[in-house]
Amino acid sequence: MGSPLTLIKGKLSDFCSIIADVVRADAEIIGADFTRISGTGELNGNNTIMSGGFLYGQVFENKNYVVVQSPRWHHACAVCPHKTRCLIALEAAFPIFFGGEVIGAIGILCVDYATKNTFLGNVGNNLNFLRVMCGLIEKELDAVFELEHIRKKLAVYADDFADSDGFGFIIDAQSTILNINKNAAAFFGAECVGSTFLLEHESGKTFVTINGKQAQLIGVTVRERDGFVIIRAEDAGENTESLAKKIRPLEEIERQAIETAIGIFGSDTAGKKRAAETLGIGTATLYRKIGEKQQGV
Repeated sequence: MGSPLTLIKGKLSDFCSIIADVVRADAEIIGADFTRISGTGELNGNNTIMSGGFLYGQVFENKNYVVVQSPRWHHACAVCPHKTRCLIALEAAFPIFFGGEVIGAIGILCVDYATKNTFLGNVGNNLNFLRVMCGLIEKELDAVFELEHIRKKLAVYADDFADSDGFGFIIDAQSTILNINKNAAAFFGAECVGSTFLLEHESGKTFVTINGKQAQLIGVTVRERDGFVIIRAEDAGENTESLAKKIRPLEEIERQAIETAIGIFGSDTAGKKRAAETLGIGTATLYRKIGEKQQGV
């Protein structure tokens, strides 16, 4: 398995650019296997396996940062075959920790003395900044591994009731729906995953509202497992009150039917007569319902 840092490769590319801009030098991030994951400037070229890495080897061994102001004469470079012709002005490396172990490092390279003097002129703030960036990288990895852990646990519970009878929901501590079974998907729509699950109790009944749609849950059981809330219901039906709101008054329906028929046959006397015949009502009734007086009557 490669470096866990490759799991956040996209983020590391952004971090490298930020580091280079702040410290005003080339930057790279490498894994403990000496593979460059991201880099800028002279250190560009991802997935490069470093042939030397003597400075990084010391960082990995001592678990502490190193700043080499004179690369040709520093003890970390003693075994480097290129030390006598090294043109680098300054090198620095800061360890990246995860789970208490060093899994990589941030490297800084100054290729000329102007860049070196700029880095050293603000060395305290630069080192503190690198320490903060290592902490951010660790937090990014924490989030990735926590999400993967949640997904694996979620998969176990989801498989448990995916095809089960009744209705099943898995929600998190923020009442966000993480997964649903087939019956819940058919009733509420598969797109409700990620929506808020609002559970309410009223007059001995249990109601759930998802994306504005309310339903009554029957035979509800709720249990908590590993930070998830698993809700099952034997059955569900639309709330009668919400259904009642969908019922339109008969008078409104009749009037709309009459207006539609008149729109088809015309609003003159002959058209209204044809509309009444089509609707199965008397012409006088049609006039009365639209609030007009029939001519000749």
